[in-house]
Amino acid sequence: MRKKKDKDKKPNLRSILYTSKYFNTGKGNEIKKLLESMSNYKNMLSKYVYENRNLLLTSDGIKTLKANYNIVKDNTILAWNIQKEHQMIVDKYADTLRKHMKNLKVRIQDKMVVKRYSRSGKRHKKVKQNTLR
Repeated sequence: MRKKKDKDKKPNLRSILYTSKYFNTGKGNEIKKLLESMSNYKNMLSKYVYENRNLLLTSDGIKTLKANYNIVKDNTILAWNIQKEHQMIVDKYADTLRKHMKNLKVRIQDKMVVKRYSRSGKRHKKVKQNTLR
């Protein structure tokens, strides 16, 4: 008797292929409208955070921005979802600002030294020019 090999075993994972015949156009249009409205709300929230980006400089300002998620109201989308999206947007803006501030190297200049080089100095190379007449 021969032993069963791994490739002879039936796979435990089963998948179902859905084709377009199961697609309901009415529900598909509703989902598209919902996604478009959510995209518009996210754009409005992002615009609000961008206009008040000076609040991102302090932790109290970030808390204030996170608390003002209720500028968008909708009956179909839960307020919890809108709040979560708003907090994600604020966090992304704050992280981006933090990265820029980390890479920014600010120094104070205490003096300025100007050196002028003369053309007749010993390190100046004189080039001989040939003239044709």
